[in-house]
Amino acid sequence: MDNREFFTDRFGITQGHLERLLSAALARGGDYADIYFEYKTRDVLTTMELFRAEGGFLMSMTKGTRRAEPFSSKTAS
Repeated sequence: MDNREFFTDRFGITQGHLERLLSAALARGGDYADIYFEYKTRDVLTTMELFRAEGGFLMSMTKGTRRAEPFSSKTAS
């Protein structure tokens, strides 16, 4: 599984979704836009006593868009 398949499976998005999101961001005047994804997991195993242990699994998923405004060379007077 490549990175694109990994994130499209986890976040339920398609190539069409990505293209529409970027088009919408740039249509509002941005010079640059990107979409970011983050997927983190953590396994935890803690031993409390000789015969007792606790474990867990943590997962965090984040997504968003960023857009850069056009640079203006005008100075405030």
